[in-house]
Amino acid sequence: MTQDKKVIAVIFGSVSVEHDVSILTGLQIFEAIDSTQYTPIPIYIDQNGQWYSGDELLNRKNYHFSQNIKDRLHKISLKICSNHNLRPFFEIENNSFFKKKNKIFFDVAFLALHGGAGENGQIQGLLSMLNIPFTGTDHFTSSIFMNKSLTKKILKDHNISVLNDQIIKKPKSLSKKNILSEINLKFPLCVKPCNLGSSVAVSKVTNEDDLFEALLTIFQIDDMALIEPFVENLVEYNISITKCLSDKIELSAIEKPIKNDNLLCFKDKYLNDGNDFDNKLQSPFSQGMASSSREINPKLSKKNEKFIKDSAIKLMEIFNFNGAPRIDFLSDEKSDEIWFNEVNPLPGSLGYYLWENADNPTSFTRLLSALIEQANNLSKKKQYP
Repeated sequence: MTQDKKVIAVIFGSVSVEHDVSILTGLQIFEAIDSTQYTPIPIYIDQNGQWYSGDELLNRKNYHFSQNIKDRLHKISLKICSNHNLRPFFEIENNSFFKKKNKIFFDVAFLALHGGAGENGQIQGLLSMLNIPFTGTDHFTSSIFMNKSLTKKILKDHNISVLNDQIIKKPKSLSKKNILSEINLKFPLCVKPCNLGSSVAVSKVTNEDDLFEALLTIFQIDDMALIEPFVENLVEYNISITKCLSDKIELSAIEKPIKNDNLLCFKDKYLNDGNDFDNKLQSPFSQGMASSSREINPKLSKKNEKFIKDSAIKLMEIFNFNGAPRIDFLSDEKSDEIWFNEVNPLPGSLGYYLWENADNPTSFTRLLSALIEQANNLSKKKQYP
């Protein structure tokens, strides 16, 4: 008798500025998951926070949804059960008081969410409270990693080099004079949201007028802005780390993203092949972050390569996290100075292309399976008596 396949709820979308990238990641998971071991079901959260399921979600041509498509989807809600040892399920909503509501049972929640509540610990906290297995970092670690300034402070205390920074909180009154009077760093500066990822709303500013405009933009999507000295001759390096593949810590390949301007922006990361989001969805295989321009295993000084790898391992030792987050670094290409930048708990495309090019190459399918089994095994350890 063969064992039943685990049902994997692949959750993507969400109320986030990175909503569209999350859709690409979700579709990639469906194409790469081992269907001999798992039965994936799509769980989509729209930009208003409504949860849906249905086979229409698997057809990339259906994005963005017309009302006709939405009418063919099932509105669902995650049910809270008092017995934490019961199998988790979604309930399909209907408008009839008397009609029995159908249930969608699952075993593991695979988080393909980027930014917002999907990456900052909120959904992780909910699933953890309900004892539902989920992939990626836990709620505590996720919340820290999504706060760039807090993460930097912790790593600085562990002697990892970071840029000086200043936090500007969104004031009740957006007075230019009052806001600029708080700045104590010298131009040029780099300004970005403190609690968002993927280079959203990052800008270089060289004067007070540009700085104020950049802050106004950030305050529309975040309550805190992070200001740092701008790094001249800027290059970025990224690496992923995990312990889900074996009993030991493993590192991915290092990448050097190719930027079109002074800063690596959201478009460089996700749309740099000349396609917009809609075109990516229509392509034979939605590559998402994997289609961005990059150099894999670039030439690095031994000093910087050691710093990147040692910092990633130190980060794992400090937080003992799960999943396979991506760790980003900034460097001045001429002076060869390098600094830790930020952690991306759930990177676009899950950074699978970094693992395919690691010293110990790992396929996307194997990475997905390892993340699922890690989540399942951790949940078993937390079972209630």
